[in-house]
Amino acid sequence: MRHVHRRDANHGDCRRALEAMGFLFLDCSQSSLGFDALVATHGRLTPVEIKDGLKAPSRQRLTPHERETHARLLAHGVRIELLTSLADVESLGRELRHVNPSRAMR
Repeated sequence: MRHVHRRDANHGDCRRALEAMGFLFLDCSQSSLGFDALVATHGRLTPVEIKDGLKAPSRQRLTPHERETHARLLAHGVRIELLTSLADVESLGRELRHVNPSRAMR
């Protein structure tokens, strides 16, 4: 039996906002990777976790699998960006656009 993963209510809004900003959004939310998407821009691939910022903090907690995946990636220098609102999306956009594309391609 296939396990269906739940998407947070703002998942589609975050996706549309990132795509409108010119990002490639690779949806991983229905996989067992431990994060919701890979976002690509300027030669950089960034994993993101989307949580509904309107929910109580206790309802935004990472699952045990997500916590393990985030910790394993961080141990290798890969930080999963947490998006809880469109403001987070805009902030991520500013941060990732400052990557020098020629340097990122090395």
